[in-house]
Amino acid sequence: MDKRIENFLLLSGIICYVYFLVILFVMGALSPGYDHTLNYISELGAHDSPVMIYANFLLFFVTGLLWALFSVGLLRTLGKGKTWTGKIASMLMIFSAITFMLIAFYPCDPGCNNLTNTGITHGYISNGMVYFALLSLIFLTLGSLKGDFLNKKWFLVFLSVTVLTSVLGYMYLMNIISGPIFQRLTIALPFTLMGGLSVWLYKKSMV
Repeated sequence: MDKRIENFLLLSGIICYVYFLVILFVMGALSPGYDHTLNYISELGAHDSPVMIYANFLLFFVTGLLWALFSVGLLRTLGKGKTWTGKIASMLMIFSAITFMLIAFYPCDPGCNNLTNTGITHGYISNGMVYFALLSLIFLTLGSLKGDFLNKKWFLVFLSVTVLTSVLGYMYLMNIISGPIFQRLTIALPFTLMGGLSVWLYKKSMV
């Protein structure tokens, strides 16, 4: 594969991270009454959202696509040789990215009170995205502990993000305290890790 393409795949992680944050706040600003502490992210693409079409394409589909591109770059980087943990982690990340893209085609019902088949499917897809991402983090943690790839110093980073994401994800899925806040925190940690890992792998590939 062309070196420029490989570099773009690796940089897609940080591009995805920055792009998602920008589009999230832009879509929120264009939605009267939308509050990031009270409303779920999916509500931006709900059937009653004034930015439904834009949010589903720009926020979910494009972000998922960038995420998938980085996952492919990760697979090519960590999946070399016999590092089965890297292969599994990357494939699970690809699955998570694909489910994020699918959200664009299955928007939630008004207020994300999912009662229709489309809304219920949206709920399954959204939860599946979290599970795939968490499993990917687990295998990244295991691989870094074994020294299969990267650097063992990454182990504590992966372990911390995995544990925190698991706790926050549970609170989000169980709707404990404030669902929207924990939803954002659950997504923020892995996305921040993806951005940092993206830059680190890119710099390493340039050496």
